Amino acid sequence: YNGAHIENVKTGEVVHNQTVPNEYIPDLYDFAVKNDLGIVTYKDGNALFGNGRDEYLLYEARLNGLGLKDVENFDKAITFPVNKLLMTGEGEMLGRKERELARQYAGRLSIYRSEDFFLEIMPPNVDKAQSLLHLLNSLDLTQNEMIACGDGHNDKTMIAYAGLGVAMENAKKEVKAAADVIAPSCDEDGVAYIINKYCLK
Repeated sequence: YNGAHIENVKTGEVVHNQTVPNEYIPDLYDFAVKNDLGIVTYKDGNALFGNGRDEYLLYEARLNGLGLKDVENFDKAITFPVNKLLMTGEGEMLGRKERELARQYAGRLSIYRSEDFFLEIMPPNVDKAQSLLHLLNSLDLTQNEMIACGDGHNDKTMIAYAGLGVAMENAKKEVKAAADVIAPSCDEDGVAYIINKYCLK
């Protein structure tokens, strides 16, 4: 969730949690339907689809090992707290919709693309750099002790913030520009390469 939810996987302790205000969900759902965008949120290991399924939504579910569930009346069904919504669509068009939504919800939500076809709808002031700050405080570590690896648009702030910022070889140009180091691609186990080089040796 781009750091909107940080949890200690050993203990289950929630270190940090922010949610999208539920009163925005009906209008966001209406926007997705009117613009023929996919919309999804998450619960209990499932991807909950609100406007049918497209190739991007199915990719998201497969990438994260999620179950698939279509939800009727998405705007009324999502009554529980959600850390993020995701909209999907063709890249150029989704870029225009990103700018439109970002203007509409300025100061109320964080809206940005993680990939050309993924538009993240987040609680206000959520990005990965801010989230790493919460994590560092909970671990009593400093910025300089942190390595951050990423490849998506939404990884730029995290990579720039970390003591050692790493972009994967498959990352976009602007993500690489924020990095201190370029690692092998995800398909070439680039994160394992960085751990071995900087942490284990």
